[in-house]
Amino acid sequence: MRRLFWQVMSLIVLVLTVTAVTAAADGGGGGADDSVPIDESVGVYYWDTGWIYAHGRSAYTVNQDPGTPASGMALSQKDALDKAGTALEVLVGMVQVSSDSSVRRLMLDDNGVLIRVRKIMNDYYQMMTSNKMDDGTWDIWVGLPLYGDKSVAKAVLPYVRMEQEDPLKAFPKPSKDYQAGSGDKAYTGVIINTKGLKNKPCLLPVIYDDSGRIVYSQEYLPLEKLIDTGMASFVAPIVLKNDVLLKNTRAGSNPLVIDAVSLKDGRYNLVIKKTDADRLLAINAANGILQNCQVAIVMSQQQQEKPSAEGSYSNYPL
Repeated sequence: MRRLFWQVMSLIVLVLTVTAVTAAADGGGGGADDSVPIDESVGVYYWDTGWIYAHGRSAYTVNQDPGTPASGMALSQKDALDKAGTALEVLVGMVQVSSDSSVRRLMLDDNGVLIRVRKIMNDYYQMMTSNKMDDGTWDIWVGLPLYGDKSVAKAVLPYVRMEQEDPLKAFPKPSKDYQAGSGDKAYTGVIINTKGLKNKPCLLPVIYDDSGRIVYSQEYLPLEKLIDTGMASFVAPIVLKNDVLLKNTRAGSNPLVIDAVSLKDGRYNLVIKKTDADRLLAINAANGILQNCQVAIVMSQQQQEKPSAEGSYSNYPL
């Protein structure tokens, strides 16, 4: 695994595969099936649970055999692992950090980010499955969390926060004419229903109201919280139709459900009504649901997202 991220030729082949797999995807990332990722796919993002999974497969051939079937199969296993590792680097690079920046862009802009991202992938990837087929083919899936102490967020978000000139900001207050409801304090979190708006996930989403006020943003949250849990989970539309699922998101057992009215900034950021924003900010002032990132955002597509084929990766930093 130590050298798996330095194989240029594997990367070129992989990018072609990404393009083929996602040619039918919508813009910057289409939805995948609800089932376990298919063997032919390069990898998949699970934004609901905060994981990236990458896939590698290598078939054992006689020409690959340096002398014995056992050693040939060992080479096949190593090749599959190398492919999964190369896939993981591409997938991590394609993670959108904010509406205007991806992990890949940050890696290109700052060598320190590049080093941190590679260290996280090299040291903390997890082997999810490793299966040998009857014909000697190895099929391997590896995973890396988006959030936590050994995650993508840990590698890139300190750089994002370092770039900010302003100190941590306080959450805005509700409008003066807002009257709090009697049951507002009982809400355990908020679910933003995008209602088919085709929003896209990112590590640092922003929620505006329709007056332009920033209701929810990473600038209101400590870095440790952004890394540990992330700002929001992204859940499938079925959550709103199933009472059990509805009560088991990070928004808790009694979530407030608010409709988004539009999207901004390349469909990564959401806009809600000013009246809903006032209510949300009042609830946050009472029990801290935004401060604690008890936010779930409904993806208009499926929970699993195949990687986007946008952009050229011929100059991907290897």
